[in-house]
Amino acid sequence: MNEINKNNFIPAFEQIIKHTLFENKTLSKELEQTFKHNKFFDDIKIRSLFINDIYDLIRYWRLWCAAAGIENHMSTNLEIRKVIFAWATCRNNNYYNNVSENTQTDILGKYVVAKTENEESVPDWINELGKNDYGDEWKNILHELNKNSKIHVRTNTLRTTTSNLVSEFAKNKIDATEFQETKDALFVTTYKNLFETPQFKNGHFEFQDVSSQQVSIFCNVTPGMRVIDACAGAGGKSLHLATLMNNRGKIIALDIHKWKLDELKKRMVRNGISIIEPRTIESSKTIKRLHHSADLVLLDIPCSGSGVWRRNPDMKWKLEKDGYNRLIDLQKELLEKYSLMVKPEGILVYATCSIFKGEGEIQIQNFLTKKGSEWDFVKEKRILPEEKNGDGFYMALLKRKK
Repeated sequence: MNEINKNNFIPAFEQIIKHTLFENKTLSKELEQTFKHNKFFDDIKIRSLFINDIYDLIRYWRLWCAAAGIENHMSTNLEIRKVIFAWATCRNNNYYNNVSENTQTDILGKYVVAKTENEESVPDWINELGKNDYGDEWKNILHELNKNSKIHVRTNTLRTTTSNLVSEFAKNKIDATEFQETKDALFVTTYKNLFETPQFKNGHFEFQDVSSQQVSIFCNVTPGMRVIDACAGAGGKSLHLATLMNNRGKIIALDIHKWKLDELKKRMVRNGISIIEPRTIESSKTIKRLHHSADLVLLDIPCSGSGVWRRNPDMKWKLEKDGYNRLIDLQKELLEKYSLMVKPEGILVYATCSIFKGEGEIQIQNFLTKKGSEWDFVKEKRILPEEKNGDGFYMALLKRKK
């Protein structure tokens, strides 16, 4: 890597780490701002290299801190550049010249010890939680979560077919491979700004992880149904449900954030979808008005996000044990309240992009223990990150009794 790379990367590393790990900003937004305000990153190869490096820095943050001789990896007073220096030494990256052999030996010695104690670099309480859930399998799950994420897209079958989309991509020198088990999902292997392609602008596809796509398929919707997406966000699953319903029926997309629903409206236009009604949750009355009204309620619950650490490695450092326990309580509350929107003999699908069983299997078991007289358990599905090279997910389908 030449001199200009060194001069530009290190200050950008410092700023992103400071903002994401210690000022609670999101990594994706920080990367977006960095690339927007620095023409140096207009070069796609330089941008790709920078992304790989900053993700490696954040994924294994605790290891690099240990190699730098820093015990408290989340101390607001730690020297970020010192940690970057230790990372560069351990990865043998040529960011710094004239490093003494004694300094390198000291750093590498500390790194070897730290790697033995916590190879995949996670907070201790998360490590214990994972071991309790998965035993010996936990180490492999963590290893998979520390790999680079893949680019997955979903064909908008209201605009085109998956085979046509593959052909369209090929004309633009974009390599895309179909998933055998997940209909309309594509794995894109060409690093290119897909947002600028005519296929995206014309609504031929949406970015959506292959595991996330499994949730809408799991719902088994049919045209004409009345569906509520209870925690819709920007509406990725609402859009998918609409395509599976052939744009026939009704989908009410609920969220507490109006700005997310405004983004959904833009996506609806691009996708040619008319059956979704974005509706902001302004109070508990919004939910009460919808009691017993839906053939299907999808509850993609707020969670720890542990299943998406490949794409958001900063989340594991910002997740605290008390905050995790509060999330469990919130999930329980929303599950009980929002399930009331399902009509008799209707379906509730509970989903979470978490790998922890306390947010998935155990949450559903507890709900059925309390509400079992009203619900029948139909099926559940757990997707671990190594299975499809995608995110970790849990989903359960319950049917309301008469």
